[in-house]
Amino acid sequence: MREILFRGKREDGGGWVEGSYCQNTQSISQPIIAGWVDGDVVHSVSWVRVIPETVGEYIGIKNKNGVKIFEGDVLSRGEVNDDREHFQFGRRYLYKVEYEQVGFVAEGIGFGYKEFVCRDHEVIGNIHDNPELMNGGTDE
Repeated sequence: MREILFRGKREDGGGWVEGSYCQNTQSISQPIIAGWVDGDVVHSVSWVRVIPETVGEYIGIKNKNGVKIFEGDVLSRGEVNDDREHFQFGRRYLYKVEYEQVGFVAEGIGFGYKEFVCRDHEVIGNIHDNPELMNGGTDE
């Protein structure tokens, strides 16, 4: 069974928190994350207000370095040995993780190609902390 986990950036500026997603009953538009998760261990349970735009779901797989991949992450895949015309040797292609009707996909930044996320992708940042990564599809 897939692990259900969310991540959001703390409203108080204290960084990122992972846990269960809950809707704040006092403010319909303000999501909160319950719990402080480190790996598979919940250290304590508390309610943390997060910035709504930053909430992303864990997609259920880790990348080649063992890092959990979340919706909103920016991925890299390089040195592609593929005959599809949009790939070129010696280039590193960037993707953002998003949810579509079929599930989580990696959408090419700057070239629009979509593929399923796999362990060969490397997490290099996210769209919230690293907006500069959204400026193009290659990192040369």
